[in-house]
Amino acid sequence: MHSSVRVDGKGEDPALAAYLKGGGDATFSEMAEMSLALDRLLKGDMSLLNDPKQAHLVAKLRERAAAIQDAERRYNENSEKFIDGLWEKAEKVRPRGAKLEETIARGAQQVQSALGLARANVATRKLKFQELLRTAPKRKVFVTGNPVMTNQGIVIEPEYINIMGFKMLLAPGEHDLPLPFASRYEDMQNARRENQARSQAMSENLRADKLALRWQELDKEFGSVTNADDMGALNIPGVVE
Repeated sequence: MHSSVRVDGKGEDPALAAYLKGGGDATFSEMAEMSLALDRLLKGDMSLLNDPKQAHLVAKLRERAAAIQDAERRYNENSEKFIDGLWEKAEKVRPRGAKLEETIARGAQQVQSALGLARANVATRKLKFQELLRTAPKRKVFVTGNPVMTNQGIVIEPEYINIMGFKMLLAPGEHDLPLPFASRYEDMQNARRENQARSQAMSENLRADKLALRWQELDKEFGSVTNADDMGALNIPGVVE
């Protein structure tokens, strides 16, 4: 039989038990180590500690936790001295006189340049995407619609797709869609199936080890699916750099 995870940690894996029981009184460094241990418990070979490529992230996490812990210690020992030290550091780096005016002017110029470049990049990408929509092949897609619960019962609403400001409202039924919109709709459907599968897994009150295995199975099954609401998750060659 499956049982839910005990919030007091009794009977659970030592890493999970330590995380549940010691979180309130643990230091920042201890919390970081417990989080890493829990990550390894849940993800196994895919955890941060077991992935050499993520070693720099683990080091940064530990370094950051140690720095926060040290700052907390210094504040608790002498809060007045700690705050004075922060003001002294701020005063040392604060520009003055002509340098201050130059810094403000340079900052304003950089903001304007960044805004102009961003607008140009967006405009270029939109032109590329517009041309892609004109020339891309089409694919037949059956749109099921989006079931929504209302006071009158379940209503099947049209599907709404927005890619870089190019929008489509699709009533239930068969449609010939440009390839980017067909791909986006398929991603939306896959994301919904993934959410349903994960919600089902969470509702089964599995033990932590069983839930971790189920999560890994779902990761493999839906590994390429995202839940993004717009263009950020749709990689269209020639449009998204």
